Amino acid sequence: MEGSKLKNIVIVILVLLNLFLLVLSGGRRMQDARSRDEARTAAVEVIHQGGVTLDEQVVPDEMSLLPMAAERDLKSEILQARALLGGEVEAHARGGEVYRYENEAGWLQVHSTGQYSARMEPGLALSEQEQPAEHAAALMQLLEMECRVVTCDVVNGRGEVVLNQTLNGADLLDCQVSVQYQDGCAVQITGSRRLLGQAQRSGGTPVTVATALMRLYNGLNDMGDVYNTIRNINPAYVLSAEGAGSMRLTPVWQVETDTGTYRLDTLTGVLTRTGDLVRQGEK
Repeated sequence: MEGSKLKNIVIVILVLLNLFLLVLSGGRRMQDARSRDEARTAAVEVIHQGGVTLDEQVVPDEMSLLPMAAERDLKSEILQARALLGGEVEAHARGGEVYRYENEAGWLQVHSTGQYSARMEPGLALSEQEQPAEHAAALMQLLEMECRVVTCDVVNGRGEVVLNQTLNGADLLDCQVSVQYQDGCAVQITGSRRLLGQAQRSGGTPVTVATALMRLYNGLNDMGDVYNTIRNINPAYVLSAEGAGSMRLTPVWQVETDTGTYRLDTLTGVLTRTGDLVRQGEK
């Protein structure tokens, strides 16, 4: 009996100790979050004092995107080709890490750089009630690609739907795809670049939101670009190929001002201009 009581006392002590550690850990997390929020607000105020309009609502609350990496998966490509073309396919190596998968319904070709294209013969028809934008997005799902529609210009069954690949809702910049329609059928897919394989967490840690804001502000000043307003900050990824089938996803801020667009690497804080600067008198 005494041993049983002692055992129960030890269990109660351990439970209380765990609760104490949990409360302590939670308190530290709350304090860290409060400190980050205060630093973020202070950085926004510095930008305001510099004469720049910035709505704090457009500033991300945290660095939600982390660096990722992916490796090409040829087995998955075969499955994607089967899904798109509706049956078994033959795989042909065309040199330079380029593979074409084909059958009587068409072909899918993929490069190690992420460039890809497909031809469907006679084409994949729209159903009676299906919209072209929905149809094009569904085709991308067959290729295991998450996409959002950028533009849809299909009239009377002819035209083009342009989409942009995303990862968990975040844009993969410069990863657009065009789906061409003729006579109510999708007949061709052309993509500038796509993510090959499944993205996995890679090395590196983004800077804080406050640090990123100051790198953005100082970088714009160093460039000497004239602007009055930071209109939008969109967390996104830049996709780059590294060798045969290896890909890196670098988290960035896509920043829009009233005179130009920029990308801020949230790992290094390096700012680059991505579009021609609009002069104040030309707006």
